[in-house]
Amino acid sequence: MNNIQEIINRLESNDFSIADLEQYLESSMVLIKVNAIIAVLRAHITEESIICKLNHISQNIQNEPKVIGEWNTGHYATAVLNLLNTKDTQKIYNNNIKKFDVYVQQGVKKLSKQISCMLEIDA
Repeated sequence: MNNIQEIINRLESNDFSIADLEQYLESSMVLIKVNAIIAVLRAHITEESIICKLNHISQNIQNEPKVIGEWNTGHYATAVLNLLNTKDTQKIYNNNIKKFDVYVQQGVKKLSKQISCMLEIDA
């Protein structure tokens, strides 16, 4: 568990490389993965390889591990794609969100608002 906390601390302090972040986004440890997703938004990383990883997580929302309640890392990745608010991320977000049922769409929008409040950014 100590190693997990060290990684989370690095993610929270933006002390990571793109290669590290790519690895963390593929982690089987949900705490590492969700903190990596949030770190992408916090540091406003729009590197193509990272956006591709977020897209993959978003597209596989049904297979992603639960974070809390009914939300999983796929919900977080989809919300972050929206909140990054670039031309590319908005296109990916719009393509992905329309494939989800209304319940998931509403959940992602609600989660987006919560994340933006938590990080004090505009949704």
